[in-house]
Amino acid sequence: AGDACSRPFLRGLSLRGCREVRLDTLTRVFEKEGCVNLEHLDLSGCTRVSGHLPFLLGYRTRRLETLDVTGHTRLDALGVITLLDELPRLRELSLEGTGLGDSGCAQVCAFVVARSHRSTPGPCLPLTGLSLAACCLSSHGVRALADMLSHTAEGRQEPLNGAGGGGSPAP
Repeated sequence: AGDACSRPFLRGLSLRGCREVRLDTLTRVFEKEGCVNLEHLDLSGCTRVSGHLPFLLGYRTRRLETLDVTGHTRLDALGVITLLDELPRLRELSLEGTGLGDSGCAQVCAFVVARSHRSTPGPCLPLTGLSLAACCLSSHGVRALADMLSHTAEGRQEPLNGAGGGGSPAP
């Protein structure tokens, strides 16, 4: 069945703070078979690829459980929703400093609530940790988050931790 060196092996990768990493370079990394088992990814500070993250990660990293995209200011609500939709195993997500804002937070929360109900198409989201620190939220955005927590708690076996917190998901 082949030796250990010929099988995909990388489960965690941190490129934290690699500001000059370009999309074409990251695309080459994620096209490699060694990344298909990737479970933990830290792209915080790799801001040159912000707008392309959902498309870059979705098709090759479907096993991701933790993702840190701290500082990706061009990542909008649609991008976050696409990530949540494309990464069915995602448990921990750090959106710190993304500038998601109230409107973006409300859109993401509405998606999470919709996915938490069995009548909605697609798998139930396993998200248990979410960091929204420095996302320009006001009371309106935090209210959307509170509504999401109350709606998702009804059918969830474990609570969503870290909502609005200051910590990053551990790789």
